[in-house]
Amino acid sequence: MVLAFRVTLFYIFVVQNNSTAMKNILLILFATVTAAGAFMSVVSAKKNADIIIINAKIYCVDAKNSTAEALAVHGSKIIAVGSSQDIQNRYASQNIIDAKGKTVVPGMIDAHGHLLGLGASLTELNFAGTTSAQQITDMIAQRVKELKPGEWIRGRGWDQNDWGIGTGKKPFPTASPLDIVAPNNPVVLSRVDGHALWVNSKAME
Repeated sequence: MVLAFRVTLFYIFVVQNNSTAMKNILLILFATVTAAGAFMSVVSAKKNADIIIINAKIYCVDAKNSTAEALAVHGSKIIAVGSSQDIQNRYASQNIIDAKGKTVVPGMIDAHGHLLGLGASLTELNFAGTTSAQQITDMIAQRVKELKPGEWIRGRGWDQNDWGIGTGKKPFPTASPLDIVAPNNPVVLSRVDGHALWVNSKAME
């Protein structure tokens, strides 16, 4: 319909006007308007994306282990992957990121529970909330009274970052304080993150 309107105007102003200069001007105007209309129709045909990433090495993590150069994101979903040219032809965005060859992988969420560890923790001493090594050794001393020599004492949750508040000193503990209160019982105490153990000499024999 728009094109028909343009053709009609073109006929009225060009065919019915004998001025060569006027014809040339209107020809240029007609070509410009037509090109602009074509450009706008292409742009309007693009879908909107919140983020576009181009020039990347994207691991799709699909059954074929395929890779891509670009992707488009809308909301919280990746809505398309492909070549940089393909994605830019199909999608428009105010936020285009040029990865410059960097690697892009899908977000990985590892939700899991340590059920065995949870059950075991219910039978161990809990040091969560303690603010000094002395508090912990007092708890160990109390547990020693309940056990026979040689029986193991286990606990979890100590954090040296919670000790020495106000002094700036946060040293890792040694075996000595545990040796004093539990010389005949092996003691194994797991740090709050499970990545370190505090043990006495008996446990290291």
